[in-house]
Amino acid sequence: MRCGVAPESNFCSSLPESPLVPERQRAVVDVCARELLTSFGLRSLGRKEPGYSGALCGRYGKERRRLPPGARWGWLLGPFAIAHLRVYQDAATAMSFIEPMLQHVKAAGLGTAGEIFDGDEPFAPNGCIGQAWTVGETLRAWRSHYGHGKNVDAENRLVCNCLAALDECQQIAI
Repeated sequence: MRCGVAPESNFCSSLPESPLVPERQRAVVDVCARELLTSFGLRSLGRKEPGYSGALCGRYGKERRRLPPGARWGWLLGPFAIAHLRVYQDAATAMSFIEPMLQHVKAAGLGTAGEIFDGDEPFAPNGCIGQAWTVGETLRAWRSHYGHGKNVDAENRLVCNCLAALDECQQIAI
């Protein structure tokens, strides 16, 4: 069993019907923000936790077990932004957490986002360059505030196009 600060604790605060009381939800969001949050995701382990390693060294891919404790998972940023929005009801701050990832989606891999990033600055991307769950969770968080793209400025039009493509894929899958 793992003790200490871990991103999994954030999920209960991001759920529409959380099993946690509001004060506990806020405490979880605050700890995740203080210990795990980076510009491109949540660290898998707090920097002060034993075994933390903030950079991926060597080749990644042969075995996922070699991913260092402390690497950032981009997809965890979406649930964190949603949890923050639910707890604090501050859309501007919640959306500011996903803004760097939205810029990454626009710049890296043409509409995709990286899988993992180093846990320490400069937060270099690693793993695959186009990870569906990172894009999906970022867009889900964006949609939780902006809906289906009504009244969105031109700068965020690419995000709206990505959302429309996701909607189309969901319809095909059904």
